[in-house]
Amino acid sequence: MNDFLDWAEMITRHHANDAGFCRHYLALYSHVLGMETQNAFEFGGGFSTKVILKALELTHGYLTTCDIRPLAYDLSNGLSKYAGWTFLCKDSLSAYNDFKGGVFDFVLHDGAHDANTVYKDMRNIVPRMMTGGLFLLHDTAHPQYDLHKIVNNLGWFKNSHVTLPYGYGLTIITIEEDFGNGIKTIEWKKR
Repeated sequence: MNDFLDWAEMITRHHANDAGFCRHYLALYSHVLGMETQNAFEFGGGFSTKVILKALELTHGYLTTCDIRPLAYDLSNGLSKYAGWTFLCKDSLSAYNDFKGGVFDFVLHDGAHDANTVYKDMRNIVPRMMTGGLFLLHDTAHPQYDLHKIVNNLGWFKNSHVTLPYGYGLTIITIEEDFGNGIKTIEWKKR
């Protein structure tokens, strides 16, 4: 296994702050691993990229991250050489052409925080997700953003969702719509 992230660093980050994504790192790892994720997409990279890739080592999955920032300051510890990762250094709406053919079983959105861009990102990627896949949307309870409007208007596709209220809110959306991309199954095999 790669050593770009050790458990002590993940626990330290988890306890570093009670706001932002810090309190969600362990849940993120559990969701990616528990879903036996094979093809993940991440809007907005950072420490969450390391957490996702750590879980994908066990599922032998792949991650595509899109961010307008080069991310060198946070991900320079060997991550650029990780074979299970593609980084698109561009805005999400421009990157759309680079992931058009992909079918995803897991998506994390913690990139743009204006409702219009997040809504467009969802409209672009949710139809490329498997039935039963997970879409995680961060900052849905942040007092400065209006992302709660998106959560309140998810009726354009069949889903179920729950919002974790801490860390500015993390909404976990299960894709129940059949977009013709297959059904996410979990094999529950012993490792």
